[in-house]
Amino acid sequence: MIKKLSILVGYLMQLPVFFAVAQQQNPALIELRSTAVTVKPTEFYLKEINDERKNKAALGRMQLYKGGPFTSSYAINFKGGSAALISFIKNNTGANYKLRPVILTINELSVNEEPAVNGAVKGSVKITLAFALEGTYVPVKLTSYNTTTTYQRPAGPAQYIEPILNKAITNGVSFFDNWVNSQADTNIKLARKVNLSFTDYDENGEGDTIYYKVDRPLKWDDFKAKPLRGSTKGAEIFSYIGYDQSVDVRNSTIFLSIALKSWVAKSACWVLPGMQTDYALNHEQRHFDITRLVTGHFKNRLKTITMAPDTYEGELNTAYLDALRELVSMQKQYDNETSHSGNVTAQEQWNNRIDKELTASGIK
Repeated sequence: MIKKLSILVGYLMQLPVFFAVAQQQNPALIELRSTAVTVKPTEFYLKEINDERKNKAALGRMQLYKGGPFTSSYAINFKGGSAALISFIKNNTGANYKLRPVILTINELSVNEEPAVNGAVKGSVKITLAFALEGTYVPVKLTSYNTTTTYQRPAGPAQYIEPILNKAITNGVSFFDNWVNSQADTNIKLARKVNLSFTDYDENGEGDTIYYKVDRPLKWDDFKAKPLRGSTKGAEIFSYIGYDQSVDVRNSTIFLSIALKSWVAKSACWVLPGMQTDYALNHEQRHFDITRLVTGHFKNRLKTITMAPDTYEGELNTAYLDALRELVSMQKQYDNETSHSGNVTAQEQWNNRIDKELTASGIK
């Protein structure tokens, strides 16, 4: 009988400890309190908020107040979890959907506390936010906010630190609001449109490169290279298209200036002795004219594109590659149909075709 009683007493003595441990399995909940809109952006709105914290089940650990039944810290979290956090940020940030759509990612938001002197508690809130602009295909990374706030508080329940968390989150969004306001006009990532303009590239003086001009036709003295051994042609030029670009960002606009290039290199042009006739030179000049026409096609193609600020470079490169393919194709067609100037009738037809387009394009 005595043995049975001792077993029962031991079981009863352990029971409160079992309940206490069970109570600590569920975190204490903190309710984020939204009042009026705190941040009122004039340059963006939060289109999307993503909670990417590694541990969404717990915000961190708080220290028990002096006199509590246990000495260990306990887990805390937001009442409503991740959804409540996201809702709090949305409710505290104004939204004008005509502004730039921004994606906010919460990478870290954590609390850590430890005992301080005289029964007080000291702690820290660490927050890391990342901001990106919604792009045409992928988000455009803008900036990040990373800070740690330290505090000391009197003993009390978990809700005591709600104002600290509230302020830490709001400060992060306010930081981004201030950053955007200071960057909106001149930061290329925040540009809202692209303004495209064109010029014809030119250089003072003439060296090995001849840039296309109507009043500067080719002449036989420009053919500086040695003839290609074994070639069946009497003469040959190599003409190219290209461009230089300059970018200026102001008033949230990318001003993109394209300097178009159509050129030949004297050191790449050659002619066989005895082949320097006006008819042959005209054939080679028409190759150069075709290059200038394709440069114009490249320009016109760019004019039809509504360029997005985050993809304009890719659109420009794609149009340029298309122009290069067109140049190769048109030059081959010209040589094939004229039999490299051997077909006089076809040559005259191409002369007329090229002159007509040069005139219609305002080049000639």
